[in-house]
Amino acid sequence: MTVPQEDLLLVLRDLVAKRNGGPVVDDAPLETLGLDSLSVIELLMAVEDHFGVRIPVEGIGAGDLRDLRSLAAYAQHQMH
Repeated sequence: MTVPQEDLLLVLRDLVAKRNGGPVVDDAPLETLGLDSLSVIELLMAVEDHFGVRIPVEGIGAGDLRDLRSLAAYAQHQMH
């Protein structure tokens, strides 16, 4: 299943906004959104549940963890 990156971004944005209680800027560094590596894993698991897909986290790198856009791109590329 291929999910458009914009749909992934929308879900990620919504999840983070609910967690933080406020608006989310897509290109804000994940750290400024209060997200650490465990939070990112939890977000990806929530995306898996939402779309009914599998997103492996093995091999995720620092470049994939810059902001919500890079995280959405990683998720889209890894989905199966």
